[in-house]
Amino acid sequence: VRSLGVRGFKAEELETLFPGGAAALEVAQCGFTPYRHGPARATWRLLGVRSVALVASGLFTDWPHALAPIRDPHVLAVASRHGREPSQILLRWALQLGLAVVFRASSRQHVAQNVAALGFELPARDMLLLSSLATLADPEIPPGDGFAHVYEPQPPDRGPQDRGPRQGREAEL
Repeated sequence: VRSLGVRGFKAEELETLFPGGAAALEVAQCGFTPYRHGPARATWRLLGVRSVALVASGLFTDWPHALAPIRDPHVLAVASRHGREPSQILLRWALQLGLAVVFRASSRQHVAQNVAALGFELPARDMLLLSSLATLADPEIPPGDGFAHVYEPQPPDRGPQDRGPRQGREAEL
C-alpha cells in the first residue's frame, strides 16, 4: 500500500492505526461546516504535521443540526451580497480556508454552480462572519477550537487613531 485516506478518525485512533507514520496517510475527510469546524485541535495538528490533505464534507447539511448551513440567514446574506448561490459561498469559504471539498450534484446545472465557486473570492469580513457561526451554533465550544490556526494572526487593535478612514458600508455603521 502506497497511500491511504481516512474519514472521521480522531488523533488517538490515527496514532494507533499509523504508529510513527508507518503508512503514507495522504487524505483525511471529515465533517466541516460553519457550525462545526471539523475534528478536535489534536487531530488537526497531527494531520498538519504529516502534511495530510484535508477534505471537508457535509458543508451543506451538517446533520443533525436543525438549520442547514445552506439555509442559514448569514450564509444567505453573504450569497445575496455577492450575487452567488449559498452552495457557492460555502464551497468558497472552505476552499479559502485551505480545504479540499467534496460535493455531489444531481444535475449538470448544480455541478456548474459548484465549480463556479472557483471563480471568485470572499473578503476577509465574510470569511470571519462564516467562521464565527460555530460559536453561535454551540456556545459551549470555545472560539478557535478546531480549525482557527489556519487564519493569519491579526495585528493588535491600537485604537481608532490607527485604523484610518473607513470606507463603504462600514463607514455608515
